Amino acid sequence: MIGHTIAGCRIVEAIGQGGFGTVYKAVQESLDRTVALKIVPRESDPNSHSIFDHVGPAAKLEHPNIVRVYGYGREAGVEFVIMEYVSGRTLDRVLAARRKLPQAEAVDIAGQIASALEHAHLRGIVHSDLNPRNVIISESGRAVLGDFIGSRPADPGGRKVIGVPEYVSPEQARGLRATISSDIYSLGIILYEMLTGRQAISEKTPSETLFKQISADPEPPAKLVESIHPKLNGLVMAMMSKNPDARPDSCAKAVQELKSIQRELQRGKTSSRARRPVSRALVIAFALVLAAAGAVGYLIERSVAEERKLDALAEDWSGGTAPTLERSLEGRFNDEIRSGRMLLDRGEFRAAATAFHRACKLRPDMPDPHLFLAAVFIERQDYKLARSELEAALKLDSANAEAKSALEYVESKLRAAEGQGGAQE
Repeated sequence: MIGHTIAGCRIVEAIGQGGFGTVYKAVQESLDRTVALKIVPRESDPNSHSIFDHVGPAAKLEHPNIVRVYGYGREAGVEFVIMEYVSGRTLDRVLAARRKLPQAEAVDIAGQIASALEHAHLRGIVHSDLNPRNVIISESGRAVLGDFIGSRPADPGGRKVIGVPEYVSPEQARGLRATISSDIYSLGIILYEMLTGRQAISEKTPSETLFKQISADPEPPAKLVESIHPKLNGLVMAMMSKNPDARPDSCAKAVQELKSIQRELQRGKTSSRARRPVSRALVIAFALVLAAAGAVGYLIERSVAEERKLDALAEDWSGGTAPTLERSLEGRFNDEIRSGRMLLDRGEFRAAATAFHRACKLRPDMPDPHLFLAAVFIERQDYKLARSELEAALKLDSANAEAKSALEYVESKLRAAEGQGGAQE
């Protein structure tokens, strides 16, 4: 199919294979835009239901965490769907590379998926085939839910769809219709995997896995990863309850609980670092980065005169200062850190960056200002500069846990950017 044109879309490369056909990266020539083109050969299964049975309702969904459907139709013996192209990696590939995710990142991704599902549920659409292959993590960290083509209306006239055995609900495993509660169960399974690095239920054969979905409860996440927040552990287990009535009654409720847990995770990090107030603010900064809805521009501005003053102070410090000058420099350093922290808490990243840069000049032997600057660079999604600042911090303090954790996050973003653009199921 490479090089062919379907519905005005020139196919560039295959980027995914799913139960409802093959997804290609293509160029919609009339609009000169990159799209994802899903193709289902009708002749391969003449008795199968048309994807048009499901794509019509899905095409009306408009949400930042749902892949948009631009159009669909039939041409040259195939059915096709033209969709938004999202540059990034599917969640299953992310997990294959990283095994498990930090709690805050997993909660953030789950919250985005739950928000997308709630949007669909309110419009009578159940996804019914939710699994990590259908979740794309964009290069900016946005979680986007795809393959609503496999979804169906929630009313009794909808078509039953059995999804991937490791992620289907017990009621689906019994052959019953998927419901809103079924999607919540599948999201719980995905959240479990993000937190623990292993599938909640998986056996040697699909039939054995389906039986376990009906009959067996997985180990609580907290038994596998001791640091998991108790409320998060409880929410995951509730979402994976065999009894649909014991699960959260809506994705809106799940979103609410996930946000509450995210706030507690942030407060917990803050209190646990009480003896290091600079690192405490760094935790807040990175939490803001992970939850941010959009990038904030920044520019480190400074005058030549100011730089000369800072250089002079730093030189005097390194050469051995008199007690008075030492107290003056230390006081100014603390003022810059205090000012930067206040600006950081208010979200004024441009001004905060200036303060932390001055602190770096005043005390070139301290790692904390570099950590704060890294947080600003991450907010701008400039991961190379963030890496440079984190490496500078680790050069000064090779055991710094915050720098190591942040560097792991930044490196994952750089690896994603260096990979082949685009993953879509």
